[in-house]
Amino acid sequence: MMDCFAKPGAAAVPIAAVAAADFKTWLASQDATVKAWIGANDFAPKAGKYLAVPGPKGGLALVVLGRGDKASMWDFGDLPKALPAGRYRLEGMDGADDGDQATAAALAWALGSYQFNRYKPGGEAKAKLVWPAAADRAKAEREAKGVYLCRDLINTPTNDMGPADLADAAKDLARAFKAKFKVIEGDQLLKKNYPAIHAVG
Repeated sequence: MMDCFAKPGAAAVPIAAVAAADFKTWLASQDATVKAWIGANDFAPKAGKYLAVPGPKGGLALVVLGRGDKASMWDFGDLPKALPAGRYRLEGMDGADDGDQATAAALAWALGSYQFNRYKPGGEAKAKLVWPAAADRAKAEREAKGVYLCRDLINTPTNDMGPADLADAAKDLARAFKAKFKVIEGDQLLKKNYPAIHAVG
């Protein structure tokens, strides 16, 4: 399991993701403390904006996340590095019809937790999302790991990521998925009609 996630069932702070059109109705259903805190902070449910609501003992009781007029998975993307350390859960995304939305939110959480740590260990993710029951965990992790690989390759400086290094990365990926792999290099580039690459390389 990716370290930005926690096992289902773990105690966690709820994240209420609220669209602009639903905000008044949602707010009316909250207790006086939540209403007062939102009013005092003049919070508006703009896409990606969030508000941390404290509990009676000073700890974090609720996170309100704005989704604007058009919900996007990226609304969740900044939360992993913006929120304090702890476990969080998506409120209201556990139904059978919430699978796609919960999966997208989990993927955005994973992408927002990315760290490039080839040269300096980044440490374990501090803010962890409890896996939503409705989410397709395998799909979210598969896509996140694919993006992580691409980001690692892009972020690696050229002195450590030349053509041979990139070929090695492709070879490792092919082996992992039992795929065929072939390198075209040297004069073979001319024979395969890649003269420009041959001239540069």
